[in-house]
Amino acid sequence: MHKTCNGKAGPIPYFSCMNASSDSLQPAPVPSRQPASAIAGRWLGGSRVISIIVFGGFCLGTLDLGYALIYWHAEGVTLVDVLHSIARGIYGKASRDGGAQTAIVGALAHYFIATCMVLGYYLASRQATVLLRRTISLGFLYGVFLYFFMNLVVLPLSAAGMPKFADRPWMYWSIAMHALFGLLCAFTARVASRVP
Repeated sequence: MHKTCNGKAGPIPYFSCMNASSDSLQPAPVPSRQPASAIAGRWLGGSRVISIIVFGGFCLGTLDLGYALIYWHAEGVTLVDVLHSIARGIYGKASRDGGAQTAIVGALAHYFIATCMVLGYYLASRQATVLLRRTISLGFLYGVFLYFFMNLVVLPLSAAGMPKFADRPWMYWSIAMHALFGLLCAFTARVASRVP
């Protein structure tokens, strides 16, 4: 004998009447998988915010390359040379022997880092809105922080190694330029934060 739906003993097993019971026995809906881009879009504030951040990273990266080319123009340094120096963080001294391949890797790494710089300020501003109210002063400070973080943390951990800081004019100009980069990050974050 088996226990029936009403709790009494009978020949019908209890589970045989489950299909005729409440809706709670229906299979739970399987959550649909969403692409990573959609998840990132919601996390950052939408696809338009992502576009603004990527554009800010592109502007920062291009401005940085332009600065390096102008500064080293008298030394005969080309764009490929600059990109090889960036790729040195991955390949070490062998970056100059890789030709176009390592130059492309250097360009991709450069713009990725530039976009991360912009993204870092934007994410920080979502937690501390003062970063959006004082974009000039805090933007400058963020840029100076980026310079020392890149040269004292990122580069020593890469294949490029610890920079020597022997060229003082280059160092001073680079700090000043990074302050401007930080300002660009701050204003990009402010624009992105105003997206409805």
